[in-house]
Amino acid sequence: MFSSERADATSYAKIVVSIPPDDSRKIGEIQWPASPPGNPQRDFVTVSAEHIDKPGFSAALKTAKALGLEVPLSLQQRADEVIE
Repeated sequence: MFSSERADATSYAKIVVSIPPDDSRKIGEIQWPASPPGNPQRDFVTVSAEHIDKPGFSAALKTAKALGLEVPLSLQQRADEVIE
């Protein structure tokens, strides 16, 4: 999806990560899978990853805010630039 190379333009993605239950992990540490794809009951696992466009990015931030999630100011400002 992304590489270590710097892109000419900003890209956006929606990435969903499964976090293992509290009783099967050490809080504050990431349990990396021993081998892909990993076990969501024991490891942090990428459930889905997809590119999104600028309007999709803005819509995702609006949804997050509506759900009461904290959205960093820098992301809010980027979304405002998309809307304009």
